Amino acid sequence: MKFSDFVSSAAIKPELAARDKEGVIRELAGALVAAGEVAEEDLEGIVGAIMKREELGSTGIGRGVAVPHTKHPSV
Repeated sequence: MKFSDFVSSAAIKPELAARDKEGVIRELAGALVAAGEVAEEDLEGIVGAIMKREELGSTGIGRGVAVPHTKHPSV
């Protein structure tokens, strides 16, 4: 399986309004809700799980690129 198999093209946001980590994660998770990839009622749980994962270590890979991720029962 390729990383691209997990990407929803409908949820890609080339420009983000948020400038802080939680705001960016919330905006990206919101894009998944808007694309119909996750349920709106799961948004807060997903954001919380990603923020908890970020406490273990940043998912940033350099040059302004990050792959925020987590395990969540809804996905």
